[in-house]
Amino acid sequence: EYITPAGRRPQPLLELSALDSDYTITVQLKLEEKITDEVVHVQSAVLYTNCYGQRVIRVINSVFRVSTDLMTNFKGMDVEAVAALLIRKNIISINSLMVKQVREAIINQLVEILYAYRFNCANQSPSGQLILPEALKVLPCYILSILKAHVLRLTPDVKPDERSFDLHRFLRLPINYMSTILYPKLYSIHNFYQAEQLGPGATTEEGRVVLMANIATTQDKFDDDGIYLLDNGETIYVYVRKDASSVILMSLFGFETPEEISAQVIALPGLEDDYNVRITNIIEQLRKNKNSSYQNVRVVVQGDPFE
Repeated sequence: EYITPAGRRPQPLLELSALDSDYTITVQLKLEEKITDEVVHVQSAVLYTNCYGQRVIRVINSVFRVSTDLMTNFKGMDVEAVAALLIRKNIISINSLMVKQVREAIINQLVEILYAYRFNCANQSPSGQLILPEALKVLPCYILSILKAHVLRLTPDVKPDERSFDLHRFLRLPINYMSTILYPKLYSIHNFYQAEQLGPGATTEEGRVVLMANIATTQDKFDDDGIYLLDNGETIYVYVRKDASSVILMSLFGFETPEEISAQVIALPGLEDDYNVRITNIIEQLRKNKNSSYQNVRVVVQGDPFE
């Protein structure tokens, strides 16, 4: 069964009017007999006409190891793929079910996965202790995020076109892009104002920009004097906290206080300052790494209504 923005397609062959490099199709395979081999081979093929009018075929071969041990299966799970499957196979029903019913279905299936792990793989642990599979630790976070998205939000301020847009994009986005929207990447940029020669933002001999490691996107990671980049896959936000250093703000924005930045700055300005250049380099490298649509940059100051 195929799950696409056009709906569920149970037929063995899937036909589409158009296809681009960012289009993702979710496929569920049903096993009708027991597998006795140690590995299985899956082959898929796409027959299409390219932009030059040529009929071409792309064949993809995959090999998977077979295991009947649940612990091994849980360890080998891809959390982004599991989250995408849970989300897509449920939100596709939003045209025939109420939003509340779709939300409940996703939550129940998440609970069933975690209960199966607890019952079959960790039943010796204390009953009051929360046990999660190592590979699926962030799965509840992804599910909570989709529940807050327009497609499944219950608040009356969500417009039909916003819900429709969210439905379409979550059904077709690449998995790595989708996971970034659900759980944005957070980077601290105020702690390397005085960076080494090959510190974050510097360019290597190969032409790549040195990036810093991202941190957990949680409230406790924000310092009152911090400045951060928040990348949600669509927009890169420069988030300025209320007690940020005036020296760093002057180097980055050309203004000394968050109030001035909030009133006069929307996007990151281009200044002849080493720190500003390095942050600009980092933003450009983050854009290149996505290999998708161009990401805008927006500056948000703590206390701003947009926050």
